Amino acid sequence: MTKHNSSRTRLPMLLSGVATAALLLSGCTGNGAEENDAAGAADDSAVQAGSCGSIPEMAPNDPNTLLGEMSEEVQAAYQGYPYEVKKSQWQDWKPDHDGPYTAAMVTDPPTNPFQVALYESMRNTLAENDVELIAEYAPASHADVPQQLQQFEEAISQDPDIIFFLPLAPDSTLDALASAADAGIPVVIFQVPVDSEHAVSVSLNPVLQAAETGASVFSSMGGEGAVLRVLGVPGNSTDTFATMGYDAALEQCPDITVAGEVTGTFEPGTAQAETLNFLSSNPTPVTGVVQSGTMGVGVLQAFLDSGRDPVPIADIGATQGFVSWAIQNPEYPYAGSVSPATRMGDVYANVGIRMLNGDGPKVNQMVTAAQILDSENIGELGDDSWEITDQTLFDGEPEAFFPEEHLDELFTN
Repeated sequence: MTKHNSSRTRLPMLLSGVATAALLLSGCTGNGAEENDAAGAADDSAVQAGSCGSIPEMAPNDPNTLLGEMSEEVQAAYQGYPYEVKKSQWQDWKPDHDGPYTAAMVTDPPTNPFQVALYESMRNTLAENDVELIAEYAPASHADVPQQLQQFEEAISQDPDIIFFLPLAPDSTLDALASAADAGIPVVIFQVPVDSEHAVSVSLNPVLQAAETGASVFSSMGGEGAVLRVLGVPGNSTDTFATMGYDAALEQCPDITVAGEVTGTFEPGTAQAETLNFLSSNPTPVTGVVQSGTMGVGVLQAFLDSGRDPVPIADIGATQGFVSWAIQNPEYPYAGSVSPATRMGDVYANVGIRMLNGDGPKVNQMVTAAQILDSENIGELGDDSWEITDQTLFDGEPEAFFPEEHLDELFTN
């Protein structure tokens, strides 16, 4: 990968206390954005610290201060991260032979365009770096955790130099990760982090992402009303982390209640149908929506189908369709985040390649902050010609996902 300059807004580092997995939160940091000038800081319309619509204080879970020597931007990306940052057991590891190297991939089923693009990007980056993918596995459904664990054990039996793993149920994988470590095989866990010292997890910070987008939605609601939760798959870690972030922001909004929740299975079509059904059958007014990822455009279409004006929606995993609609409707208070599949796949693969090259990961949790979108930057980054039905994930500025200089700080070489 080549180096890029990222224009992603830097978040101020919060230094008070250590976050626990339970996220015992209090106080606030303001709007989380870098101050542009003194006039901006004095703007009467700015969200005040500690009030509804501000980003809650969430310090890194770094009791051993392993992040202490890293830059402010790298440390800030760990705000509210649910897992403890530990020294990587693979810091001094390198393969016992020269390249070329081999790899195996164990993923979830590729049921949406994002997953297809993500895995293809990983394959391409591995091939370009002469890493042979000797085995690739995915269970038949997102609920088949036993099958995925069997596939992981089979991947170990293939004796690859490294395994790339996207787990369905992180807590259920701990013994399998220990088995891989006992076999001398490092595991790069991507997209969905796991609390294990035996692997290297690489992901954006899902709790911080939800806290930021949720705070924006709650601010646009005026700090009052009722919010609908649109879950992906209840119990799925992506849902769990998003809920943690949304709840942290919601704690600062005593006048906002939860109208209810529906399940959209991370599919815009399902989310559209379930949201429309809720709007049709429940008398409680809905004045805002938070969703766990990639379903925002389906929620938007449900409001349009119902004849109601769309309310503020947290568009985590933004799609081109929603972004285009928001550009065409500049009065709409848009809030979302970017999941650039091709860039993400390239980064995940390159973490493994750097480990194979003996670069040495410093910590077991490699984390970056999501690029946050609003009504202003989508006009600069998006295109109003996309159809609202376009479910292609919006890339924003792909290089904002793990800038190369950010990754460099997380390796010893």
